[in-house]
Amino acid sequence: FEDLAVIGAALDAGDELVCENISGGLTNYSYRLSLRNDPENKAIFAKLAFDYALWNDKNLLFDLERTDNEFKLMKRFGEMMEGRKDSPAASTAKPYYLLDLDEHTKLLIAEWVPGDEQWANQFIDGVVDERLIPKVAEAFATLNLTEGVDPMFNDGPRSYYASIFEPKKDEFAQTLNADVGDDNPYDSSIVLAREIGQEAFDKMMDVMFAEFLQRDCLVHNDAHVFNLLVEKKPSQNDDLQQKKQQQFGEKGALYICDWEMAIVGPQGCDSGKFISYPIACALCHAMNGDDEAAYHLLKCITDFWEAYEKAVVTKRGGKADESYMADVYRQTLGWAAFFLYNIMYQHHVFHDTLPVEELSPEDE
Repeated sequence: FEDLAVIGAALDAGDELVCENISGGLTNYSYRLSLRNDPENKAIFAKLAFDYALWNDKNLLFDLERTDNEFKLMKRFGEMMEGRKDSPAASTAKPYYLLDLDEHTKLLIAEWVPGDEQWANQFIDGVVDERLIPKVAEAFATLNLTEGVDPMFNDGPRSYYASIFEPKKDEFAQTLNADVGDDNPYDSSIVLAREIGQEAFDKMMDVMFAEFLQRDCLVHNDAHVFNLLVEKKPSQNDDLQQKKQQQFGEKGALYICDWEMAIVGPQGCDSGKFISYPIACALCHAMNGDDEAAYHLLKCITDFWEAYEKAVVTKRGGKADESYMADVYRQTLGWAAFFLYNIMYQHHVFHDTLPVEELSPEDE
């Protein structure tokens, strides 16, 4: 691989390797490796994976075969999307090597892609590069309709993922018992939780769990906007027209990362998780009084679904009738709500990233 050859030659000539920890990963350790004296700043990516997740109990096995499957799927998806000049598409980093360090640890080495900023930042700012919407829709449709996938693909960690559903019932019970008073004076979700009740919520979780066990198609399974990479914004200058043109990267490149949770599961999983964080950001911008940003994000969500639906119908031909797409849309809304409530609300995931700096304590 050219990247490794260049770095190797530079090290032989006396240069040094710089290792930078990449923040954001909650399961593994990730790094950017580059040369100290390289003017072009050539780099590669490295992920250190363990047989447990950093965010969970070290005694709960998280099958390392997931990293082998991540390597294989990155390679396969990259080949599927390669050279597609006839339609918009996203891609992924090219995997280079997968090393077994010991029985508990693997090291994944891959290309450092030109898009190295999380797409979430654009939703936080309230200004999204709309060129990327059809690209992510096409990518998800291509992935979800991949043929010849073993229904048991990456099934080892499935029980690990499945373990998150049952505890949600106990967390909901704690919400029911919370005081709506001095500690939670503005938390209307507690009021709504009491209207729903424990029995109905438990049924929701049982239905979500049953749907999670479906083996409809290949899904990324962690396709939120923090796992989608785009080009960094170019440097700004004082010219207003040029500023408008330079809000986004020149190519509109989009890359999907973190494939280790990919399984054969429910089709609406990827599209639902994708729209969840943009919904949260739209709410925040609306409460900030920025209607333009809020409606812009809602338009992006609608445009995404329309592009995804069109891509699925085209790829499936006569097999994607109205009933089929209605079921995928129902799944999409269900997984968006699961991510918003069970992940973001119950566990405060991503709260520190939301655009809430202008909100009153009541709204926040």
